[in-house]
Amino acid sequence: MPSRRHALGAVVAGLASLALASSASAALPASDFNDTMGNYSECIPLRDNTQPAEMWAFNGSDTGYRFNNVSWTNAVCPNNYVRVQQYPPVTAGGRTLYFQRGNSGSTTTDTNAIRHGHIHVSDLTRRPAEIPLSDARVYPNGRACPETATVYWNDPEGAASKGPIPAGLWYKPPASSSDGAKWNHYGDPPQTQGSSHFGHYNYLLWNWMWTDNTGGGQVEAVLVKNETIRRCDVASITSPAYDVYGNQVGDVRGVYGKVSNADGSVVYGWFVHSWRANGYNMLNGVPQWSYLVSSTQVP
Repeated sequence: MPSRRHALGAVVAGLASLALASSASAALPASDFNDTMGNYSECIPLRDNTQPAEMWAFNGSDTGYRFNNVSWTNAVCPNNYVRVQQYPPVTAGGRTLYFQRGNSGSTTTDTNAIRHGHIHVSDLTRRPAEIPLSDARVYPNGRACPETATVYWNDPEGAASKGPIPAGLWYKPPASSSDGAKWNHYGDPPQTQGSSHFGHYNYLLWNWMWTDNTGGGQVEAVLVKNETIRRCDVASITSPAYDVYGNQVGDVRGVYGKVSNADGSVVYGWFVHSWRANGYNMLNGVPQWSYLVSSTQVP
């Protein structure tokens, strides 16, 4: 993975800059940068379960989330262990950070779940068995890409347009209101999952799997509000959004990009660019695209 910072260059101002390139043939195929992959992670015990472990964002800022006395509800990992991805770490805020995948469970501070986020190596009893980015099991996920001049500022709450992804949109056709998986978990997780720590953020994803209704794009990094994302010369992917009855009522669009931080770490992957759905942001009876990125910094 490259480890250099990149100058942002010229920013294309105005909402028009959010539109995707009109010539899809000019961009590299999305399939070249997207693959169906397994879950490569392992359960690692916390070094000191009596002390809260800290969770960090990719830019090195503190998410404000702490956890210890981990008690899982689905037995993915033993109690007091955390699920750590086996990809190489990043450096942020001077810390060596691995990505902690979380899952359903309870902690001293949040009874809903252990959040996705970056965990300091010092909070783990050992490092995970790292899988190189060139490994055939994960390539081409997260691969480097030709850059374009388009720069976005991350806007997970959708303040620059019409709000975050609503709760009533699924990426798998659900059989009932309790089934399926929701798009809003990838739009503004702290707000949609009932967690108040840290404000607004979303994710950079290794892969974009929703086109075949499998769902569950694997998270690579936590991106805070106003994080800069440089778009890559890769075709976008538009995936269906379903209502509770399994009817397609909208779309969610993924774009491939590059994010750098002040420590020189660089990550590549998919991010939620925009969404549209019946009943939201309508114009003459037609749903309009609402954006989770902006062409300028968001207040």
